[in-house]
Amino acid sequence: MVEKKARFGLDKKRIIRNKNEIRNLLSTGRRFFCNEFVIIYKPDSDPKVGFFASGKISGAAKRNRVKRILREAYRMNKDIFEGLKVIFYANNLFDAEEVLNCFESFRKERSHE
Repeated sequence: MVEKKARFGLDKKRIIRNKNEIRNLLSTGRRFFCNEFVIIYKPDSDPKVGFFASGKISGAAKRNRVKRILREAYRMNKDIFEGLKVIFYANNLFDAEEVLNCFESFRKERSHE
């Protein structure tokens, strides 16, 4: 019998899917602006995450790539966003290095709060 390997992706229960939850976070959450994307966050006992790309990024393949980069960067740095409900909103194309730099800036800002 083949042993099942652990899943390294995001837990489906931790992804924001409810429209009201998204609207609430967008209207009441704090914003951290980076070069090409915005981190919208709010402290919450039930941490969740959402990934969105602006329609201004032309081409579905480019929008999906941006979201893949954000998901992977988030997955590798979950500890930064512990105890937060977070939305990542991409405005333009970027690479993984830019995302990691922004995450580090976000960590520094959060440590000063």
